[in-house]
Amino acid sequence: MKILYTGSCRVGSLTEARRLALLSLGHEVETVDRSVFLDTGPAWLRKVKLHLHIGPGMAEYNSILCQKAGAFHPDLIYIDHGLSLWPETIRQLAKHSAKLVHFTSEYFKVNEYTYRHFYKVVDQFDAHVITNRLVIPKLREKKARKIILSEFAYDPLLHLPPVWNLDEEKQFSNDIIFIGHWEPATEKIIAHLRGEGIRVCVRGPGWYNAKSLRDRMSIRPVFGEDYVKLIAGAKIGLGILSKWNKNQSMSRTFEIPAIGGFLLAERTDEHCSYFEEGKEAEYFASLDELVDKTKFYLENDRIRKEVAFAGRQRCLHSGYRHEDRMQKILDDIFVVSSGEN
Repeated sequence: MKILYTGSCRVGSLTEARRLALLSLGHEVETVDRSVFLDTGPAWLRKVKLHLHIGPGMAEYNSILCQKAGAFHPDLIYIDHGLSLWPETIRQLAKHSAKLVHFTSEYFKVNEYTYRHFYKVVDQFDAHVITNRLVIPKLREKKARKIILSEFAYDPLLHLPPVWNLDEEKQFSNDIIFIGHWEPATEKIIAHLRGEGIRVCVRGPGWYNAKSLRDRMSIRPVFGEDYVKLIAGAKIGLGILSKWNKNQSMSRTFEIPAIGGFLLAERTDEHCSYFEEGKEAEYFASLDELVDKTKFYLENDRIRKEVAFAGRQRCLHSGYRHEDRMQKILDDIFVVSSGEN
């Protein structure tokens, strides 16, 4: 199949992982990388382009995507988080014979002003692929034709136990690792664990806002192999869900076990459906339960390693790869609709 794919395809990003999954499945993929147009200019201008979808580069991005669609003649136009595309661009793309699909893993109530272009053309897409059920009412209100519920995934080429030397094992060794963006609720959990004398290493963006953490100014994002090694080197990989995005699962739900890490995450129905509690992962619903389970598994290496091993095996045999998710999405896109979302 010929697929025109667009999104911010930065190395190591989930958007890029989904694009690579399409290539792995054997499709011919033409790419328009949104990040090329976003990541230029001073920081303030990049923020303007990201949040307001205006400024140098945005018009070029919209124009080039339309040109590519005309020249490539795709069977599918797959837009991964396409808020930078203007309504007239979407309407022009919808005139092609290709299926026009939009993917998002976001919750629309977060920075909702950034969806102002998207809301005008929801009905122009043949399908909307989502990971958060809470956006379904909004999509239906805006006359979405078809809604496909998908799931997060892991990259089998990246998210696997690393091969490293002794020095690296010491460098990346931690009791607990949390990797993710700052939110007030997340900061509260991290601060509580540290207050109980539990060592927690934190990586991710926005942590300069964490006023209760002494090391807040030194916390930085981490990507690629360093991301994998931090998870593999920690005894426990902490799975705190975004309260802003109201997620019930996340990419790390699968990435931590796939790497061979021990997943200790918030208890949700989705999490419990992916990994059996106490055997393939562990869950918590309160700070007290989190502290108790953290201390137990830090003191019981054998049990912790058995759970981590079983979690990785579940990943390997349960269709949790990006390729598996993308294949199901494609199957759902091209199935004749019964008239129900």
